[in-house]
Amino acid sequence: MKRITAVTVAMLLCLALVPSAWALGTSAGNRIVNEARAEYTIGSSPTITAYSGTVGVTVAELVDAVVAWADANTVSVLGPLPVIGVPLQFTVSNLGNGIEDWTISVDNQVLGDDFQPDSSPTSPLIYRDNGDATCDTATDTLVAGPEPILADSVIYFCVYNDFSDTSAATGPADLDIAWVSLTATSTHAAGGSVQPGAGDGLGDLVLAPSGGVGSDTGIYQVVLTVLNMIKSYAVADTISPTGTEPIPGAVITYTIELGVQGSGTAQGVVVTDPFPTDTTYVPGSLSVIPAPAGTAVGATNLTVNFGDLDAAAGTQTINFDVTIN
Repeated sequence: MKRITAVTVAMLLCLALVPSAWALGTSAGNRIVNEARAEYTIGSSPTITAYSGTVGVTVAELVDAVVAWADANTVSVLGPLPVIGVPLQFTVSNLGNGIEDWTISVDNQVLGDDFQPDSSPTSPLIYRDNGDATCDTATDTLVAGPEPILADSVIYFCVYNDFSDTSAATGPADLDIAWVSLTATSTHAAGGSVQPGAGDGLGDLVLAPSGGVGSDTGIYQVVLTVLNMIKSYAVADTISPTGTEPIPGAVITYTIELGVQGSGTAQGVVVTDPFPTDTTYVPGSLSVIPAPAGTAVGATNLTVNFGDLDAAAGTQTINFDVTIN
């Protein structure tokens, strides 16, 4: 089992060490042109001007990118397995000064983690974000070749992985982690550190010390311990023929059932339920079976504190009544 905190801190330190000296600067292909002149006289002659001739330099294209895992926290894979299409989010930042094509690839077989996600035609899949920084296969674009990225642009990419339903002996255990890396490689990465005439505007192309390659690693964590909760209700009135119509004065009895599935423990379980609009809580109607760690009934909601729960604790049941105003 890995210590997630240590892994995350190590990755953040690596990101902090990424050099920031490669600024966008002047666009690749621009011409830097200048000409010197000298003024002088001979005897009593008028001022004479001499020109050096124009000198022009085409700005070379600098190729550099930084890849960063963009999820705020470790991405949970909530059991039971199988689970399909869980996304990790990465950014690719073009730190160069020209438009560059990048090959985006994924490695699911990073060594040192607890297990690897599935490798199949549907896992992993890479999508280019549509600009809203949100993973959505319906609106994002499946990556099928090199991706152009403008200078000084940051593009989000989403990596989707599947997780099979395997036996406890061979499959991931509760809280196991999987590392997945995304790499962006310039299509010019193999051409040498200086490539004459290969840059934008037919200027030279220069690879940064990164060699035109950027990479970072994201983290999945399997969570096979899940708290399941179901809420239901029943209506009772004293006026209608059926006695079950939700009319003013009728009583709604709410039932909440919850329990833990899996081998772990759900810690510090607290259930909060707001009273519905247009109803009034029936004082003293709250009951919890078995007895919880504590309960509280306020003006607008009730709270039940169960403390720690595991599968052996069985089903916990909350009942309370409100009257329709």
